[in-house]
Amino acid sequence: MPDLTAPGGEAIYFAARPGAAVRGVPVLLPEVSPGYGEEAIVLTSGNRATWAPLRRDALLDARAAALQRRIDSIPAGDAFRAATDRLRAERAQLVAAREAMPAAEKAMPALVKNALADPAALFVSAEAGGRALVIPDRTFFPKVGPKGGPKDEVRLITVYWKWDKDAPAKVALIERFKTGLDIDALREMLAKN
Repeated sequence: MPDLTAPGGEAIYFAARPGAAVRGVPVLLPEVSPGYGEEAIVLTSGNRATWAPLRRDALLDARAAALQRRIDSIPAGDAFRAATDRLRAERAQLVAAREAMPAAEKAMPALVKNALADPAALFVSAEAGGRALVIPDRTFFPKVGPKGGPKDEVRLITVYWKWDKDAPAKVALIERFKTGLDIDALREMLAKN
């Protein structure tokens, strides 16, 4: 998301859509190259997720902070007053929406169609096309170095494949690749550490 970071400084992403499993491993459907077929699997030590859901209140805070950065970057003067006033009003609307939100709703995962939508229409259900927003889980990625964890530990393996959906031979090749993918050998690389 351009210019949006979580209150802890983490980048905010749309969670990849889930696909069918490959040999018992959940498949993710990233959207990196429009027009192509894309799938990925992520194997981690301890089968931990590498991301955490973004809370609704954190998204509102992130948007308010991004607007404040824009406000702060606008030169002073009458020529820019209308733009500044518009951004201040938009930021005030976000702050008010957050303050009016019940505590239980603040803690809910942020599911959105458009992370920059009007606060009144921002959060939607998955059934209405909402997608979860996520941030990297910092606890999964330990600090490395003299006081951190070992550098040579394999904690994460990602296998990503992309193909031309309109080429039957490539579609068939990908199916053969998925059938022959040695998930157990990949898991052994994780298990050795």
